[in-house]
Amino acid sequence: MLQKLFVRLTKWRILILLALSLFTLATILLSYSQTHPTTTMTNWPKYTVVIDAGSSGSRVMVYRRNDVTQPSNSSLPRIEPAGQNWTLKTTPGISSFDTQDGITSHLAPLLDFATSVVPQEEISQTPIYLLATGGMRLLPQTRQSWVLARAWTFAHTWGFLVPQTGFQVVSGELEGLLGWLAINYLMDTFDSPRGFLDMGGASTQIVFEPPHKSGSLAKVTLRTLGGTEHEHHVFVRSFLGHGINEARRRYTEMLHNTTDPCLAHGIHSTGSFSHCMEMTAPLLSQELSLPEIDFAQQRFVGISEYWYTLHDHLGPKWDLEALERAASGFCQHPAEASLCFKAAWLANVLRGFNVPLKAEFESVFSVGSTEVSWTLGKVLLNAMESIGPRPLEIELPNEPTQWSPTLCIRLLARWARVPWPAKLALLLTVLWAVGFAATVFCIRRHRKMQRVPRKDESVGIEAGPQPPMYLVSDVYRARVAAPISRSSSVNNLLLANRRRGGD
Repeated sequence: MLQKLFVRLTKWRILILLALSLFTLATILLSYSQTHPTTTMTNWPKYTVVIDAGSSGSRVMVYRRNDVTQPSNSSLPRIEPAGQNWTLKTTPGISSFDTQDGITSHLAPLLDFATSVVPQEEISQTPIYLLATGGMRLLPQTRQSWVLARAWTFAHTWGFLVPQTGFQVVSGELEGLLGWLAINYLMDTFDSPRGFLDMGGASTQIVFEPPHKSGSLAKVTLRTLGGTEHEHHVFVRSFLGHGINEARRRYTEMLHNTTDPCLAHGIHSTGSFSHCMEMTAPLLSQELSLPEIDFAQQRFVGISEYWYTLHDHLGPKWDLEALERAASGFCQHPAEASLCFKAAWLANVLRGFNVPLKAEFESVFSVGSTEVSWTLGKVLLNAMESIGPRPLEIELPNEPTQWSPTLCIRLLARWARVPWPAKLALLLTVLWAVGFAATVFCIRRHRKMQRVPRKDESVGIEAGPQPPMYLVSDVYRARVAAPISRSSSVNNLLLANRRRGGD
């Protein structure tokens, strides 16, 4: 009776298990199709979210594609900020966090801001990228992967389309090249490209297109809306540790409690620009030299610290001579204390590039109403890829391998995006599966305990209890002891025990 009950219960458990499994599978597939649309040429996302994870802070930027012109061989895709309020920055940099809670609390305001800018009906079709720069490059490879894995997993909970290789530590060369694309795109100067200078917190970049296509150059392909492709061969160089913040840190370590000439006069300092130049010059890398540049023909545009440090005092256009003249004044006034070191470092870097004193530069923060950021170059490349039948590749010398999430990380991220009804159904399925396995185990155990002794088929008698097993040595001892004393079984037993104890 009990066995029949177990069998009936097992049948019901199997049916329920199959039904729940089908329901769970259908729910997960439905949620996957709703939250992971396919990005194709005919379904290119209208919005793109990029997080610039720098050394001093992370900034989210939301771009919108707006191709209002007819496809032609002279026009590129139109990328613009997604409204007037399209960017937000948080500090410090993501590289300074070493816990999961720290990373999530750092990214949560950025992702929340992005969801407020992108229309709700577009979020599931909007790709998001996190591109880390100088601060993350200073970390060991294992630490980089740890930070990216946790950021990549957390981003899945916000409903955006997260590409498998969308979270990366980009090389300084790629960062500079994307900045070169952005500045020439905004200025519409690809026919006669501007050179690009970027002074960040941890690294500095210089990019330009030399007249002679020789040496180690990066290959960049532009694709117009009409499908025509134009190639550019660009020299790009990045110097890690030569950003303004890293240079200041190394300089402070070098002082050893001596008087600082790079502070304004009167603040424990002599306030000497020439002495500051001498003290900071040894911090320059020996590999700062560049190919010969004709600065009379090649115009350069600087962003970041080239703007923040110099624009208010020199205006949008300046040369090295004007920079050094203004910097001498910075070092004499306490109100400009922070600018003394920055101006000296900029001047030393430009001297390391063999810049003539009268070579004219331009520093910009925005072009038109669009703030200049190298992240725009990334969005532009993605938009140009959607036009042709094959992807566009940037060929950079010594480009590092891209980070890719492991299978375990992808499963955790996928689980984070599964709706709660599907999670509950999956958990119930697991519980029923465990119950099914336990039921099968109990039935087999019950059958073993219910077995009854049967007749021996060869002899035809009841199979009684099995006689005890004796060792060969015990049998031999019994035969030896038999002639000595056969009258008493007690004596034989005592003798056997005595012999056993003697072994």
